[in-house]
Amino acid sequence: GATATHRAGAAGSLLSGGVTPPDGTTVLLVRHGQPERRGRDGVLTALGSQQAAATARAIGLQRRDVLVSSTRRRAVQTATALGRVPVEVAGLDEFRSAQGGPEEERFGFAAPGLLHRGDAEESLPQFQERVRAALATLLDPPPAARLVVVVHSGVVDALLRWARGTDSADLWTC
Repeated sequence: GATATHRAGAAGSLLSGGVTPPDGTTVLLVRHGQPERRGRDGVLTALGSQQAAATARAIGLQRRDVLVSSTRRRAVQTATALGRVPVEVAGLDEFRSAQGGPEEERFGFAAPGLLHRGDAEESLPQFQERVRAALATLLDPPPAARLVVVVHSGVVDALLRWARGTDSADLWTC
């Protein structure tokens, strides 16, 4: 069947939220390796590069696999370590905040204040809809092999919420 796999171990079927991979389609969700903590778009640390190399060995990217990432350097670097340059998809970028900085580390995407626009450039439901729409586009037409998606923890959170049928207002993180 269609599965989404997060390398930290969470798995589920992407059957809600309007995103239904065709039977036999496998979507692998990979969080980028450890980034430097400087600026909004840090590169991978030495440990992050090691994590990316270990993930590459675990996944064993094949020629027919479709490899995509967000446009952030840490995601692109991680994806490239899997074996080739990814297709960059802006719709898979992390949560957009007017404050700057990686939102995934600051909020964990369960903070009730993010449900409505405030100092954020988008609300949590808008973010989740953006990510859902990006995935739906990647699955239409369905890839011939696996879809490998290298992104941020908040994007993984959004996709797993659909897989589990969890609402954006529910307080939980992956």
